[in-house]
Amino acid sequence: MTPAELADAFERLRNDATAKSWRLNTVATAGLEVTHEDFGTAEAAWAALVESAPRAGWIQWQSHQMHFTDGLPDYAPHWGALLAAEAVVTETESLRLDHLDGQWRLTRYRHLPDGDGCLCDETHHLLHGAAHKLRYRRYWTIDAEQGAVQTCAVLAGID
Repeated sequence: MTPAELADAFERLRNDATAKSWRLNTVATAGLEVTHEDFGTAEAAWAALVESAPRAGWIQWQSHQMHFTDGLPDYAPHWGALLAAEAVVTETESLRLDHLDGQWRLTRYRHLPDGDGCLCDETHHLLHGAAHKLRYRRYWTIDAEQGAVQTCAVLAGID
């Protein structure tokens, strides 16, 4: 079954009167472009985040964690080293920063709404200590043996 065929079948199920109470997410076909950039220092990783000008997301340092909804916060040295972040740059571009084995990897995700290589849906998670919710876009590929397999979840916004 292709992603488009599965999306159509899912939509028929979602609209079935018996299944309405299940409150299933809308599923669509999409594409996803993923690129990586590695940095040797937290300062270089922070500079890349700043240069990307994300509008919303969350960020974690050794001694502080926070979400932001109006651009990146100013860095405070007492927060310690930068550890991780997820951020939304535009409606179709998101970032993820991970600290791995002494280096920082910045992963850029570009959502391709006209793509057809995978399935895509959105889900929400509560944001700890805030009235907001984290909105994630999940991507699924079709495997001949396992069926639809989630390949990644990308921060798509803070609602």
